[in-house]
Amino acid sequence: EAISYVSNIHGEAISCVSNIRGEATSYVSNIRGEAISYVSSIRGEATSYVSNIRGEAISCVSNIHGEAISYVSNIHGEAISCVSNIRGEAISCVSNIRGEAISYVSNIRGEAISYVSNIRGEAISYVSNIHGEAISCVSNIRGEAISCVSNIRGEAISYVSNIRGEATSYVNTGIMTALNFRTFAIIRLTNSTVQRNL
Repeated sequence: EAISYVSNIHGEAISCVSNIRGEATSYVSNIRGEAISYVSSIRGEATSYVSNIRGEAISCVSNIHGEAISYVSNIHGEAISCVSNIRGEAISCVSNIRGEAISYVSNIRGEAISYVSNIRGEAISYVSNIHGEAISCVSNIRGEAISCVSNIRGEAISYVSNIRGEATSYVNTGIMTALNFRTFAIIRLTNSTVQRNL
């Protein structure tokens, strides 16, 4: 299904991320040390309050894909359980955030975010207002015209490759959505092993 809208990335409020695998995900607001109001109904399970990102404790993220994630703590260079080493270090299944190569999602922090399509067969329809610029199907990132992820910052891209000189992989049956807000990341991760267990 389509993730309808991701707007105002870079300390501003993200207006709405909805319809992840058919379930409505309510408002995600106030990222950069403020409380994220509520992320609910990921694969039908209620995800409790996620608050205080920037080294503070994230209270509980539970029941993603039927598995209980007990605690995701220490975002800001510290270790995150199941997702480790954000800020240039290697992340399991999601690697090298901060200008390095990121699988399925590339170059967050003013660089181009590629058109990430076919996550578990669904298309992410729209990513808008990254760094104040309007993006339509990943077009016009930092003033450059992009046609479904081509020519980002003067580099030729073939469906998520070579964004700002870094190699970014592209796999249709992929797994994750990552947003890196300057100094921290929010990651929704599902790897192929989990997919096979569904």
